[in-house]
Amino acid sequence: MMDGVADRGGAGGPDLQRVIDLMPAMAWSARVDGTGDFFNQHYLDYVGLTVEEVRDWQWTLAVHPDDRGRLLESWTEFRDARKGGEIEARIRRHDGVYRWFLFRTSPQFDELGRIIQWHGVNTDIDDQKRSAMMLAGEMQVLEMIASGRSLRDVLAGLCEMIESVDTDCCCEIRILDAASAKILCSVAPRLPPEYSAAIEEMPLDNVSRSVDGYPNPKVEMIADGIVSDPRWLNAACREHLSKLGLRSAWQVPIFTRQGDFLGTLFVYRQGSAKPLARHREIIARAVQIASIAVARSRTEEELAARQRKLNEAHEHLSQAQSLTRTGSFRTDVLADVHIQSDELYRILGCQPATIRQFREHIHKEDVASFDAAFQRAMAKQTDFEAVFRFVTPKGDVRHLHAVAHFQAGNLRRPIVMGSIQDITETVQREDELNLLRTELAHLARSMSLGELAASIAHEVNQPLAGIVNNAHACLRMLSVSPPNIDGAIRTAERSIRDGNRAAEVVRRLREMFQKREYVAEPVDLNDAVSEVLAICAHDMKRRRISLKFEREADLPHVDGDRVQLQQVILNLLLNAADAVAGNEGRAKSILVTSRGTAEGSATISVKDDGTGVDDAPKRIFEAFYTTKADGMGIGLSVSKSIIERHKGRIWFEQNQGPGATFSFSLPAASA
Repeated sequence: MMDGVADRGGAGGPDLQRVIDLMPAMAWSARVDGTGDFFNQHYLDYVGLTVEEVRDWQWTLAVHPDDRGRLLESWTEFRDARKGGEIEARIRRHDGVYRWFLFRTSPQFDELGRIIQWHGVNTDIDDQKRSAMMLAGEMQVLEMIASGRSLRDVLAGLCEMIESVDTDCCCEIRILDAASAKILCSVAPRLPPEYSAAIEEMPLDNVSRSVDGYPNPKVEMIADGIVSDPRWLNAACREHLSKLGLRSAWQVPIFTRQGDFLGTLFVYRQGSAKPLARHREIIARAVQIASIAVARSRTEEELAARQRKLNEAHEHLSQAQSLTRTGSFRTDVLADVHIQSDELYRILGCQPATIRQFREHIHKEDVASFDAAFQRAMAKQTDFEAVFRFVTPKGDVRHLHAVAHFQAGNLRRPIVMGSIQDITETVQREDELNLLRTELAHLARSMSLGELAASIAHEVNQPLAGIVNNAHACLRMLSVSPPNIDGAIRTAERSIRDGNRAAEVVRRLREMFQKREYVAEPVDLNDAVSEVLAICAHDMKRRRISLKFEREADLPHVDGDRVQLQQVILNLLLNAADAVAGNEGRAKSILVTSRGTAEGSATISVKDDGTGVDDAPKRIFEAFYTTKADGMGIGLSVSKSIIERHKGRIWFEQNQGPGATFSFSLPAASA
């Protein structure tokens, strides 16, 4: 370079040398083959070498080993192309620190167009290069966060970003597990995997929340000598780092924006750990990104946990709905928009889009009651409940029980939430059970028939005897001369009366003991009791039992099956008669009473002065439980099922004196 300048400038050579040496750039020249032959003083001062130490190819020794091969390849390309160019590479400073430089070179030609010299300038671009690398690294890590990469991958990318900008360090990030006393993860790409695995296995100190022995991991700490620094003497990772040749550590805590401690970022070096201003800027940005990554990861974990719980709840709900045959729905009444569960779709066999379409599938006999319940609920926005039959598109009839209520706070736009249960099997089982109850009731009545045979015979025998006597009297009156026509007529009328009386007895017996289905009708319990007492009267007299009936004149009627209710009364009377049969040396009495209650129900009580109920009173209404030597234990069980079917209740009480009182109560008939 100086020779060329001297050839052109003559005496100006030394002055130009001074100017080039004072240039704030690393100027140099090289021969055609690339060997260096000139370096300005700024170049020599920067690398801390003499001209002899960098001459020829020795200048490449100051280039970073990772960049040396790439630099020489570019030099060859420039030479072969016979034109200049530029390339980036790191040069070692006199204190051993590598910085990035931009190499710019240009060839010098002679008059024949041959290259006779190469000239170049190296410009320090370290700050710009590191900033660009930092920005690119940050963008890459943020993209990893945004794309949902795992926390380990994100933290590894963050460590690699720091290490790419600060090549002389090893980076580690430790994150605490918020839910337990351990390290969630230790990420250190440049350290052996065994190191991070060992850190993650170490328990946390209960006080410091660290696996290391220094007192407070929540503050920044710089240790130039891990081996000698007293704060690191008890550190669990000290031995691992020493084996790797790392001598210093810089610890920076990671916090959330709210100040919650998340973990720690460590920067390890073989040399001094004292950070420069640019190091602090890098780490500050890295800590901020780490905080974002951890917060995002925890938020995603919480959302995932909530989603899992939601899925589990949905699965449990679906299973529960399937087990109970219950579907749910949500209806926007004004918009006529419906959302229904899978189970409801299975129950209905279709998905009606509107209330009108749903209504079209309701059994024609149930439409009126459904509409009435729906209109009442809509008018007052009260709870809706209805039991109805639904005809599926396949023609199957389903018995459904619907319950719904309006969401609070939506008066202008009513939203209805509800459920529909398929009770078809329940209804079928109830029908079968009612049939069984009818059979059992008939059996109980048939058994009672035998016990009342004498009383029944007496009831029938009296009018029949009257008919026979009246017939003889009539014959005598007609056989005299002249015949007593008027007396014969009166006698014949008495015969008709007695015949009707016998027919009435037979009618009542047939009604009471015939086998028939449940028939609901208004029943006067006073009349029902009187008819049963008439049948039992002779039997009670035969047993020397005093039978009384105290009735309430204004007793309300009840809705029910007259025959079944009379069977209950008969069962209670016969049980009372059996209870007083053992009364030795004292009177035997049964008192039947009827009374109304303030709630509008009608109650019948049968009180006896017999032995009472001392043996297992809680089991008295159980099927096949009996205290009688020849009993079957079905009378009270059948009575209980009959009363419950009539929406009433039956119970007993021990008397203050001897005996017990059995009672049943039924709701008054609807107006």
